[in-house]
Amino acid sequence: FSSSRDAFESGVLASFALAFASLLGEGQYAGLYGTRGILPVSRQLRQLNQHHHHHRYWATSSSFSSSSFLARTRTTLAMMRETGNYNCAWLARVFSPAVESYETFMEGVLWVGLMMALFGVVGGGGRKTYHFAALVWMYGSMVDIGDAFMSFQWDVLLLECGIGCAIGAAVFPRDGTFADDAAYAWIPRAILYKLMLMSGCVKIQSHCKTWLNLTALEYHFATQPLPNGFSRLIANGTSPRFKRIGVALTYLVEGPLAFLIIAPTKMARRGACLAQILFQVGIMLSGNYAYFNLLTIVLAMAIFAGEERKMVEETTSTAKTKNKEKKESKNAKNNEEEEEEEEEEEKYAGTLEKNKAKALPVLQHSMAMIGTHLSLLFFIICTVNMFAPGKDGVKL
Repeated sequence: FSSSRDAFESGVLASFALAFASLLGEGQYAGLYGTRGILPVSRQLRQLNQHHHHHRYWATSSSFSSSSFLARTRTTLAMMRETGNYNCAWLARVFSPAVESYETFMEGVLWVGLMMALFGVVGGGGRKTYHFAALVWMYGSMVDIGDAFMSFQWDVLLLECGIGCAIGAAVFPRDGTFADDAAYAWIPRAILYKLMLMSGCVKIQSHCKTWLNLTALEYHFATQPLPNGFSRLIANGTSPRFKRIGVALTYLVEGPLAFLIIAPTKMARRGACLAQILFQVGIMLSGNYAYFNLLTIVLAMAIFAGEERKMVEETTSTAKTKNKEKKESKNAKNNEEEEEEEEEEEKYAGTLEKNKAKALPVLQHSMAMIGTHLSLLFFIICTVNMFAPGKDGVKL
């Protein structure tokens, strides 16, 4: 990827495509939310409508069924505004007042979302704000009606990343400089920082003895959503001490190391992102969490891409500046008037520029080293404090 923006947007669009495809694959949507499913869409919307005491808006009304397309649109939009629920499933009432149309309409929404996500992955549509906003609205509608089946951390993370892409597309122009890309990189950086810090905090704040005593991996591999072949191998082939070390490393990556994601220096941030990538790869080998781990890796890779591009741009601009100075010096030698002007300017500004040229790199290097060592010191202090002896085990 040429920039953090390309890495972030491509990864988020690919995750949206996987999310929509997973609901469409093997009849999952029909089994969960179809007319004969576990949680039919029509039944959920009817309950929501009755909860808000807006019975007059329900689609079985004969007056509503016989009204015009424009009248149905106005009534539906009014209902969405009054109930405060903007689920796109309500729009099925506009095209067909029949109750059965909700399930068919939402399945069509899944196909539209899948096509839009794939279209964006290949670079189509310019990846504008409305592109990501539409994906967030469609998938958010599925999460809204998904109830317990879609109330997981990866669903929320995907929506957060989609909103981040929409904001980034609105704030930062597509033809921006590497300085804009460095600023854009703070969007995935902030999301990854929040994700890791909250993941670590919730384990400690739950006051679960298995987590506090570092024994969670004794049960994790048998209780995770979708174990794979390596899950049984790791669960049965590793010692309790090794599993305790695994829990401790989880705390480090999701706790103190999370602060290094927003560290003031590039070296600390890149080290933290590399640790996050390796951590997610390890989770993927030991269990199946759909697109959650892939999306987390995308966040870390987007930060990497921004750092790398900044280095390349700075090196390229420095080389161009040196080449330009060489050409100017050669032209100046062939022109006596230019030499005289340069000599006069150097008399007034030469000494000051030389001092700045010497002092600035030293100051920048010193500040970078101070920031790096303070970040690492903070990481060490947090780590020691987290695992300090106490009656409750690991503490926040």
